[in-house]
Amino acid sequence: MEPLTATDRILLEAVQRDSRTTTTELGALVNLSHSPVWRRLKKFEEDGLIQGYHASLNRRMLGYDVLAFVSIRVDKHDEETAIRFGAAVQATPEIVLCHATSGPDDFVLIVLSKSLDHYASVLTQKLRNLPGVAGLHSSFSLMQIKDQTSLHFDLRDR
Repeated sequence: MEPLTATDRILLEAVQRDSRTTTTELGALVNLSHSPVWRRLKKFEEDGLIQGYHASLNRRMLGYDVLAFVSIRVDKHDEETAIRFGAAVQATPEIVLCHATSGPDDFVLIVLSKSLDHYASVLTQKLRNLPGVAGLHSSFSLMQIKDQTSLHFDLRDR
């Protein structure tokens, strides 16, 4: 992929803020017409820089009042366990994020639930039964300080 220009950075920041911004509106930001803006965005998509367009939903309005950070240690580090673990995570809708990590734990998950009672049932019926789980630790979000998925570009970077 070619290095990003200042124009590219402005476009990418604008699309992250509101992916429904039209190419005409984006063009007005960078003094380009619809077609060159559309071509740039299409190229970013083809290159994999733009991986998709998403609506950000308010989990609490949907009844998911509990957000848990779950650290998991597995008993085996073989390929079969990793494949089975990954498949089980993908099949568990309450798990909305999973990262393999360094350190004492092997994975960190973000799990959403409607209540602590609901979380307890997810824990006992699903999380503890994930393939290879040797240990599990839950921490609960008490207050959200920052929730940012967009990336910031310093326009001076080259």
